[in-house]
Amino acid sequence: MGYKSRLATKEDVGFLKLFLENAELSTEGVDQLFEYFILLENDQKEWVACLGIEPLGTVGLMRSFVVLPKVEEEGIFLLFEKMLQLAQEKKVNQILLATNRMSSIPFLSALGFTAVEKEDLPNELSQSAHGKQLLQTQNVTFMRR
Repeated sequence: MGYKSRLATKEDVGFLKLFLENAELSTEGVDQLFEYFILLENDQKEWVACLGIEPLGTVGLMRSFVVLPKVEEEGIFLLFEKMLQLAQEKKVNQILLATNRMSSIPFLSALGFTAVEKEDLPNELSQSAHGKQLLQTQNVTFMRR
């Protein structure tokens, strides 16, 4: 199956919020941050995944990562590749993420992410409501690239 990725536009915001809500994720900030979201479509032009970055100066907090079960590995790699390109274009030189799924760590490591202790995280993370929430969450592994 082929995939195409693209940046979200203002016109995508309503559907993006619905997509995130269906995955039981927060839509807070999507109205202002839509240009930091990558959308992945299949051959039928159906949305099958999305990934957002919350910019915090030169640090980006990865958030809103939704992948439908039918997405193949090539689609996920494309989504991350485009996210890294977007980060570079937006002058974000460090990307942080938090995961509570230990099974995802080998995949994220293959993409160049490394685990980091909470006390070694940049101060910018606490500037974000989402970041503050993650910092207070137990059983979360923080990673950076």
